[in-house]
Formats: sequence, C-alpha cells, structure tokens
Amino acid sequence: MSFNYDGNNISNVNSHLSGFTLGVSYSHISSTHSVVGNTINVTVRGTLNYNLFVEGVGTYYKENVTLVGNYDPCSGSGGVAYCPPSKCAEEEIRVRE
Repeated sequence: MSFNYDGNNISNVNSHLSGFTLGVSYSHISSTHSVVGNTINVTVRGTLNYNLFVEGVGTYYKENVTLVGNYDPCSGSGGVAYCPPSKCAEEEIRVRE
C-alpha cells in the first residue's frame, strides 16, 4: 500500500504485490482514506489472481482482498492488516446503517 501525504491531503493511493510471487498476481481495484487527528486511515481493495503458469496465464482462482492500514506521520508508526471479505462486508454494512 502506498500514498502521498503533503501534511493536509492524501493522494495517489495505490496497492501492489511485491517480493517473490511466482504464480500469483494482484490487481488494485479501489481505495478510500481519511485523516483523523494525526492518523491516516487507508482501505484498499484488490484481487489476488492465482495462476498455473505465470502472471495472467492460466488463472484458476481469484480472491477479493481488502487491506486496512493506518499511519501516524508524527510518530512514524502504523501498519497494514488483511481484512477477510466476510468481516469487511459486515463492517461496511454497519457503517451504512
């Protein structure tokens, strides 16, 4: 997960797969963000593609994923957590009510 923060606004929120990922690829779908006090909250959604051969060839399974992260630029602390689709869907429904 990456984004630009100029002290007031967040821009260019993106997510990607890094490291050794033979047979797995990732597509970024969407993102949301907010700033609450000193904390930047970011949620990104994407799709993991499991491939038989190499990226884009022989995809046999796709999984929607949601990553929820927060970052405090003042302390330099934060982290990213994987949110299972069923849990994230429940949270989104609660927020809309």
